Amino acid sequence: MSSVINQYSDRAEILNAISRSIEAAENTEQFVSVISGKILRTKDLYFELGYSDGAKILSDICTTVKDCLRQDDIFARLDNNEFTIVLPGLKNAGQPLMAANKIQRSCGTVDIGNRELRVKFACGASIGPLDSKDPEALLKSADIALRHAETNLLDFVRYSDCPNKTLPPVLQMES
Repeated sequence: MSSVINQYSDRAEILNAISRSIEAAENTEQFVSVISGKILRTKDLYFELGYSDGAKILSDICTTVKDCLRQDDIFARLDNNEFTIVLPGLKNAGQPLMAANKIQRSCGTVDIGNRELRVKFACGASIGPLDSKDPEALLKSADIALRHAETNLLDFVRYSDCPNKTLPPVLQMES
């Protein structure tokens, strides 16, 4: 069973968990990964099933995601369809992709009445200390990778593979 940060936790709790994971990894030459994930097509789910049934299905999907994780991994549901996972104590930089693949396989379909709905995720990952040793930078890097995955209709993107390492200045463009 995984360690779980409150479903409605704030980013400060996640940053503290990342910081603790980085400190623990420094002495053991291990890696820490932060994965930002998003369950796609949730609006379609709500429109078709209604909001209460849609919310129940999303909750079930998040439970399945948590059940895929190791005991020391941390899962935080940040929003309706967004989550963050912290994977401490990794032996190599390929493990975040393996975790994302396991999640996708485990949550591949959801039974809705007499039919199945295919669940799709977009995930972005950063890896400490390769991408940064700073918790906030790792979280932001994972979010940038997630945005790249969503924009390009990909299941998984590592921050180091993003051609553009920054998010567009949306607030600046709006003003």
